[in-house]
Amino acid sequence: PYREEPLLLRDLTYWLNFRVHGAWAPGFTVVNLVLHGSCAAALYGVARRAFRRATKLSPGAAELAAFAGALIFASHPLHVESVNWISSRKDVLSLLFYLLAIRVWLDYLWAEGSASRNRLYLGCGALYVLACLSKASVVSLPGILFMADLCLGPKRSWRDRVLALTPFAIWTLAFVKGYSSLLAAYDTLPEGNSVLESFPEGAPWYQTLICTDLMALGLYLRDSFLPWYPRVFMRPPYALGWSAEVASGLVVTSLGVGAALFGAWRSPLLAWFGAWFFMALVPFLNLLPTGIPYAPRYGFISSGAASLLLGWALVALCGRLSRPARTRALGVCLALWCGVAAAEVSSWSRAFTDPETLWLKVEAREPGRRHAAQGLGRVYGIQAERADPARLEVLAARLEGLLTTTNTLAALGMVRERQGRLDDALALYKKTANAERGGSALGFMLTARLLVERDAARGFPEKGEGDADPEWRQALKLYAYFAERWPGRAEEAHRKTAEVLQRAGRVEEAGAAWRVYLIQHARTPTQRERASAALEALQRGGPPPGD
Repeated sequence: PYREEPLLLRDLTYWLNFRVHGAWAPGFTVVNLVLHGSCAAALYGVARRAFRRATKLSPGAAELAAFAGALIFASHPLHVESVNWISSRKDVLSLLFYLLAIRVWLDYLWAEGSASRNRLYLGCGALYVLACLSKASVVSLPGILFMADLCLGPKRSWRDRVLALTPFAIWTLAFVKGYSSLLAAYDTLPEGNSVLESFPEGAPWYQTLICTDLMALGLYLRDSFLPWYPRVFMRPPYALGWSAEVASGLVVTSLGVGAALFGAWRSPLLAWFGAWFFMALVPFLNLLPTGIPYAPRYGFISSGAASLLLGWALVALCGRLSRPARTRALGVCLALWCGVAAAEVSSWSRAFTDPETLWLKVEAREPGRRHAAQGLGRVYGIQAERADPARLEVLAARLEGLLTTTNTLAALGMVRERQGRLDDALALYKKTANAERGGSALGFMLTARLLVERDAARGFPEKGEGDADPEWRQALKLYAYFAERWPGRAEEAHRKTAEVLQRAGRVEEAGAAWRVYLIQHARTPTQRERASAALEALQRGGPPPGD
């Protein structure tokens, strides 16, 4: 996984995976599938308890509704990213503990005997802690437990209900505060690619907040209940003003909230499902200017409530038929859901193995979309490294027809560099460095690299044209600026500075640069070994390691 925030339990599972089979990618996916199946089983356990306590269904019908809900959840297309992406292990892992905590809480509410209740209470708390160590967005759990107590639990005073959840609330506040501080400290990535996104400009913050959340809520409702449509990775992260998507979100959200309120008036269980669905989305909405407020996989917690609601509704509707017809109708409906869902999941999963096709579909659906251009630029940049001359011409033509973004400019520069058009490549790299406000880290690194390689072919001259610095010295200045501009990547900039000086044969400068690197940046064994090997090579008068 790349660019991931630190999560103790998720990282432990990655470590165990790696210890067993190394970097073999299918092994990680298999574990994700097992975790997803465990989530479906845990949801079945939650549904059995809820349907038996809060509905008029017979025991057999309650079991059938629970099974239908779990089956809908297991095959839901919304989860394809969480299961298929190795880096989304946190989704399925945290949801497993989340659902187990709800199941234990329901047992706690109706348990008899103080000893049994205490064990279940402590078990629920421990599962909540494990869920938090898997993904931070599970902090909605105390609210859902409170609503379960209110809607499904035995009659007791408000004081008892509040006191029961006070330790959960204290842990939540402490965890959110500590994790936010950790995330801020961990935010050492180039601007524009950070886990903490900047708030957009060009509109009042409250207008952006309202429009963005309306758009996101409408998309989450659609994803959960009608998940068959031409899918894309992500919508634009913010809606700065009124648009067709915001209007659609307003209509869908109004219908969803209205249905939840009507259901709450008719049934306590529907009230709990509605609270579960909307409360689980709160951490993903843009209540603060951080993160991207919409991505299909972010509905993984809410989809549990949606699946149980669909399963219950399906069994209730089929229950109006005669017994033989009821069984056939339920089987046909579930088979139809699973068949269509399987086709959708299969199509979406195959797209991940061919990112070019995936992004071309996104571009075809919404021409000029920035996310599609960025994705295609990344794919074509990788392809340019091994493409033959004919393919390079094709890539150049495609890139020139895309929206100008950091990735498309960089990829076109790589194509031109492979074609030997170094001046054109350098111009594109320099444009990439200024494509984003405040500069692009990718552009600076590519520009500096090409400047070094051009002067390396000339033998690293002491002077450039006229009295100007040679290009490799200009590259060193770019590395120095890069380290100052993006402190989180200073290690990379200082390492490249030392490598360039060593390649240029400037022994004293290179030695000083490697010693600075060893003191300031060499924190891992690999980094220390690299710096030590370079210093030894300098002492021997040999080339840098790896040359």
